[in-house]
Amino acid sequence: MEETKISPAIPGTSPVIPAVHIELNSRYRPAPEVKAAVDSIIARYHPHLQEASVACLLRRGTWKSKGQVITGKATIAPEQWRLLSGCDLLIIINEAVWNGLGSKGRKVLLDHKLSHFTPPVTDKSGNLRWAMREHDLQEFSEVIKRHGVCTGDHRRLVEVAGQLDLESLVALTTRVSGENMGDETDHMEDANNCFSEE
Repeated sequence: MEETKISPAIPGTSPVIPAVHIELNSRYRPAPEVKAAVDSIIARYHPHLQEASVACLLRRGTWKSKGQVITGKATIAPEQWRLLSGCDLLIIINEAVWNGLGSKGRKVLLDHKLSHFTPPVTDKSGNLRWAMREHDLQEFSEVIKRHGVCTGDHRRLVEVAGQLDLESLVALTTRVSGENMGDETDHMEDANNCFSEE
């Protein structure tokens, strides 16, 4: 069996892994097109992730949870993955959703996934440690309809919405009224056109 040397994640070590090529009938595939878009979005909106090695996969087949289509998942690579591959963060995108989105929808989806990662902290050993964050707001539309904007989370979201530029507001109004926006129209499979996550 031929041996392949890989670059170790720990300086001064020299791991050797057997070079075995196995054809897998996997539901996952490497996604260089997603990776290129992720790198562009990191450079523009997430400079705190520039030191991270981000791996990107597309997932084939049905991906649902509780009746909702899962658009994708952002996760921190386990320590074993980091050691063997050098990958810090992982983005998995539903291939059917990806293929159904225009360029703007793809950017929004990836920006959303990347927003789950916080800036890294350095541990006592000098290693970067990554963490995840939840969404800024998780609420039912019915509660807001019944009680209005009454919490700090609600107010922060309304303040940000009030800062949207005219182009964004026109696009939102156009989508709500059902007009066709050509290439930039993105249809998600779930009824609320939101990003369902696992």
